[in-house]
Amino acid sequence: MTSAKKALILFVVTCVGLWGCARGPGSINNGPQRIKALESRIAKLEEDFRLAATARDQLKQQVVQVNKQRLQVVKERDDLQQQLTSRTTERDTLQTQYEQFRKNIRTLLGQAETAANNTTTQPVTQAATVSLPGKS
Repeated sequence: MTSAKKALILFVVTCVGLWGCARGPGSINNGPQRIKALESRIAKLEEDFRLAATARDQLKQQVVQVNKQRLQVVKERDDLQQQLTSRTTERDTLQTQYEQFRKNIRTLLGQAETAANNTTTQPVTQAATVSLPGKS
């Protein structure tokens, strides 16, 4: 036998040995058990997926509800801002009217005081005698 043949035989035996070791002990006999383990693992993963999908759907519904509530709050806020603007305008208008009313009253009081000061009183130069009937 030549050294090349010996090396070839040694290489083939080594490859077969490595292949056998790679398969592991009992891998041939564990086929049905391994299939059952994989099936149970798949079933567990499918259940986890269903739970995750249910949670996802519930969260989507919650997001929709929160968005509706947010839109309602925004609408209420806008309405309140509009009411505030309206009330502020009313207040300013009434305040302006009140100030004008005060100015008019002051003007009228000034005119009344001027008129009262300018009235000339005639001095009494003669007293009127009143005679009562029956007395002379």
